[in-house]
Order: sequence, then structure tokens, then C-alpha cells
Amino acid sequence: MNLRSLTGGSAATLATMLLVLTSASGTVSEAVSAPLTATAQNGAAAVAVTALEVDHQVRPLGVDQPRPVLGWQLAGSSHVRPSSGMPLARQTAYEVQVSTGRGGPGSVWDSGLVHSARSFEVPYGGPALASRTRYYWRVRVWDGSGTASAWSGVSWFETAFVRANEFHGSWIGAHQALPTLALGDADWIWYPEGNPADSAPAGGRFFRRTFDLPPDAQVSTAQLQMTADDNFTLYVNGTKVASSPDIANSWSTATIVDIASYLRPGTNVLAVQATNTFQGPAGLLGSLHIDGSTA
Repeated sequence: MNLRSLTGGSAATLATMLLVLTSASGTVSEAVSAPLTATAQNGAAAVAVTALEVDHQVRPLGVDQPRPVLGWQLAGSSHVRPSSGMPLARQTAYEVQVSTGRGGPGSVWDSGLVHSARSFEVPYGGPALASRTRYYWRVRVWDGSGTASAWSGVSWFETAFVRANEFHGSWIGAHQALPTLALGDADWIWYPEGNPADSAPAGGRFFRRTFDLPPDAQVSTAQLQMTADDNFTLYVNGTKVASSPDIANSWSTATIVDIASYLRPGTNVLAVQATNTFQGPAGLLGSLHIDGSTA
């Protein structure tokens, strides 16, 4: 087959293109693509613009990219009844307008007509965005016949601090160093059934330990570090104080808590409900370190 492209009209305008496809038998089929126009000649465009997104989010807050990417979806128009059989319901070009006011289309950036079928990760190409500002934007596209769609509905996005040097603040947190794990002085324990090393039955087991503090004890810290295979809940003198983190393999991560405020002079009780979720290894491991003085 031979493919020839014939163009006519002024070089200053978008001319109608006639594609002539001649087969070996000499038959000819023709397809005409009209020039892009902002007004429909035979009714509405074959596509409409929906689902506007910025950085793959709908109306996002806190956009901190200087050049966010835009995206939209195409929907076919039910008002178009093309008679040529051409694939009109496709995007051949687009125009994006960005403003700082809902009623000010294109006051920040107007892409103009861009010949492209791209409708995702289209980079914002206007002036530098201001921090902590809401921007409104809309899109229209041209279909396969060169007819512009209606403008999409207006969407928006808000910027955070676009430039790092604009953020002023400091992290809020403890000034002292985080406690370190110290379970080397403890051993795994479990209820005496099955083989806790590899085949303890599934189910919950309860553990209890009492200890005494002097009547004049002044406890400054009472750091308890504990973990269980698979999880545990700790009670100090009848009050629920701590439990395993809700993560996979939580037994490999010790929970650290200061229980000083839950202790009292005289007898204190630590109670633990430990659970082996499935038949297999099971155990409870903990260590309590108390610092303080007596009057």
C-alpha cells in the first residue's frame, strides 16, 4: 500500500488534511480531519472532561511541589451522533487555565492550545506557585473532529510551603534520650504445657507477680520492658497500662513504659494476659528497672 498526505490552504492556518490510502487493487478510501475550532460546527464535541486531579489527588491540600502534575478523564458525549464512523471520542489537544479566583479563568496561567492526547501527569507550566494559596483550575479538550469540548467544572488545590526556607519551627518531643532495651537479664517463660519452644497450644494464659516497696520509697522511674509471642496486655495494681503494638511479629519489638505513677508503697501486683494466637512457639519476656530513693 502507498500512503500520501495532501494539504491545502494557507500556511498560517491549520489546514484540512486529506489522507488518501490507495490499495494494490486501485480502490481509494478517504478520511477527513477538520481543523481545530473552538465552536462546534455540527453540535457538541464528542468528549467531555471529568475527574480533575492534582498530583493524583482530588482537590488536595498541602501541595508542596513547585510543578504539580495535573490529570483528567474523558467521557463520551451522548449528544454527538457522528455519521462518518471516525473515532471522534478521543483527545487531540487540550487547554488548561489556572487562577487564584473561581471567577478569574487563566489569571495565573493559560496553557493555550496544546496539541497532545496526554490527559495524565500533565505538568503545571505557569509562574511559580505561591505558598499557602488556593488555586482554581479547569480544562477543555478537542476531539477527533477538531471540535472543542465545554470547559470542565472548576476544581481547586491548595499549596503548603512550596519553598523549604519558608517553614519555621522546631520538632516537639522529649529532650532526653529514648530508653534503650535491656532484656538481657530476663528469660522467656510460658505456661507448662506442650513445648513452648515450637508447639505450645493456641490460647491465652495469665501471669502474675507481686513485689514490695518500702513505705517511704520515692520512685522516680519504673521502666518496664515487655513483649510476648504473640501479644500481651499488662495490668499494674488492677489498671490496664500497656499492650503489644498492633503490628506483624510484635513479639520481636519490646514495649517500653514507665509505670512509676501506678506503683504504691507496700505490695504491688503485675498481671499479664499473654496470647499465643496459633499453635507454635509461645513465650512472655519482661524486665522491670526501678530507680528512686528512701527518705
